[in-house]
Amino acid sequence: LALPDEFLARSGGEGGGVIQGSASEATLVALLGAKARMTQRIKEQHPEWTNYEIISKLVGYSNKQAHSSVERAGLLGGVKLRSLQPASDRRLNGDILREAMDEDIRNGLIPFYVVATLGTTSSCVFDDLDGLGDVCKSRGI
Repeated sequence: LALPDEFLARSGGEGGGVIQGSASEATLVALLGAKARMTQRIKEQHPEWTNYEIISKLVGYSNKQAHSSVERAGLLGGVKLRSLQPASDRRLNGDILREAMDEDIRNGLIPFYVVATLGTTSSCVFDDLDGLGDVCKSRGI
């Protein structure tokens, strides 16, 4: 690919990552990584909980208009995934996400993963990245 040395692990830089074969594969890998990270974090806070107990409480979120690979990743990852109804402009925004998370937390669930859509399948709409990012950052997601 003729990438600069900074892109390579041997450069000693902070870069890293992988190139996935498809968007569907990337979605699944991101979900599995988030699942592992949150499971470890919760295990440190509650060492008495089993992995099964933790994973059964995990819940992720996406725009209802997100690609079908998002739902498939949730099924393959063995976690709950909520498809949220977007606002009237078809964008998933921070207020909708915050409300869904608050409801799930009240019901004993643990938010761990959010898919922000950059061009929904049906209408090519971009979700509110700043609003979603603020909610995720404030909740350690």
